[in-house]
Amino acid sequence: MGRDSLLFKHQSGLYLTVTREHAAEPGCHMNRRVGTAGLRHSGKLAREAARLLAAPYQAGALVELILCEQGCEVVGSFLACELSGGNALSLNRGCDIRVAAFRWEEERPVLLEPEPLSGQSVLLLADRLFPPDKALCCAQWAAAQEAALSGVCALFGTPGKVGWRRVHCLFSAVEVPGFHFWPEEECPLCRAEKANP
Repeated sequence: MGRDSLLFKHQSGLYLTVTREHAAEPGCHMNRRVGTAGLRHSGKLAREAARLLAAPYQAGALVELILCEQGCEVVGSFLACELSGGNALSLNRGCDIRVAAFRWEEERPVLLEPEPLSGQSVLLLADRLFPPDKALCCAQWAAAQEAALSGVCALFGTPGKVGWRRVHCLFSAVEVPGFHFWPEEECPLCRAEKANP
């Protein structure tokens, strides 16, 4: 299998590892495996990713809590620092923004540790956010917890909107040449494997 690295279009030095293979996540199959480990585990790369993800939220979004998908806590912590140390127009300047983690269970988010969300302004940070209805699922979950959704962002995902809020993706699925994903039951790669065992 070929391995290609994709450089972030702003020449920031950020990259994803993209491997050509049949990959699966709950409810979704893909023809490329997208690796974000470098962004999540390197302090330098995580800080740069956070700086770029913070830009859309610097001036107009109040954020009291960043809910990070499990594994994205380092990026989430840097994101909290970026937002609270923001420019003079930032609503979050000088604020103590908390960071909490969630994981996916049966295609819905679950908090790793108890965290009161009611009345909190929450920014959701996901590792990989596709298909697009995964962002909607996050937003609905936050609303069910009586949290105010400040925004949704991801290291990799499909651009879209949740209500009137744009989903901000550091890397877009559109930027990965030949990347396709399907609902699990419609995957042509699974059909081909069953037809040619």
